[in-house]
Amino acid sequence: MADESLIGRQLNNFKIESLIGQGGMATVYVGRDVKLNRPVAIKVIDARFRDNPAYAQRFVREAQSVSGWRHENIVQIYYADDEDGLYYFVMEYIDGEDLSKKMAAVAKQGEFLAHSEALRIGRSVANALDYAHQKGVIHRDVKPANILISKEGQVVLSDFGLALIVAEGTLGEVFGSSHYIAPEQARRSADAVPQSDLYSLGVVLYQMLTGVVPFDDPSPTAVALQHLTQPPPPPRDVNPGLNQEIESVLLKALSKSPTERYQSGAALIGALEAALQNASPSHSAAPATVNRDDNLIGLQLDEYRLEELLGKGGMAAVYQGVDARLNRRVALKVIDTPYRA
Repeated sequence: MADESLIGRQLNNFKIESLIGQGGMATVYVGRDVKLNRPVAIKVIDARFRDNPAYAQRFVREAQSVSGWRHENIVQIYYADDEDGLYYFVMEYIDGEDLSKKMAAVAKQGEFLAHSEALRIGRSVANALDYAHQKGVIHRDVKPANILISKEGQVVLSDFGLALIVAEGTLGEVFGSSHYIAPEQARRSADAVPQSDLYSLGVVLYQMLTGVVPFDDPSPTAVALQHLTQPPPPPRDVNPGLNQEIESVLLKALSKSPTERYQSGAALIGALEAALQNASPSHSAAPATVNRDDNLIGLQLDEYRLEELLGKGGMAAVYQGVDARLNRRVALKVIDTPYRA
């Protein structure tokens, strides 16, 4: 639960004003730099990590290291410190939305993100990752929620505070979101390499161009296992508007072995740009709607009746249903047609 008791508190020169949201390890607030009179974002480490001084102090050291960076596609960190047991860092405030919200708005209209926009966003993230990797830092949590788009259209990658400094190693935790995590990182956080971030970017590109993530399941562990063991569904099975070249780029980006992926963000985006140039202009904004097997609604499977489609992942669709025997609501996951054989 987010700690709203911090609202109104001042940490050094930064006053906490309102809550933005909470992630797995920290809470983010809108604040103000009272000396420079500018808005900032303030991330405060959750209480459960404050009891581990070694971890919390290292978090601050990582933030302090990134604070010296200057790159147009990376959220700038202004300050990092601890005060009365509160570990926090202060970042540039981006007035806009994250990529997950942008994709949700496009999906609500029954469309895919325009190819040109997907390429622009992908290039910005790739540039940010190449810069970080040259500095010896692996992000480890590249996902749409960490890709911010300002009202002016600038794309920036955030949350480098959870990055791995290669020279220092790792404490051993598996950081990252299961839908976007690279196979080697899912095994062990210490195995993360720069190409792990590029795998995550590959998942984001796959999602922007098909409307779905390649692997999905209510269980994060099950999703991580799919990254480890299952080939991703061919993108053209999900969005027939893509050409073979685009599909090949996405599948190479999602190779299980880091050595078989693109070795830099520039190489990945260069290949994608070339593939998109060969695509028909009519496919830039995908007009097709993914087949979600709506004809299954009303079907009775033993005592379970399918009533409403809830969503679709890379390999299956999830429905709301009713257990006719116990008269209770249930969720039913049905494997997509291409995977039933």
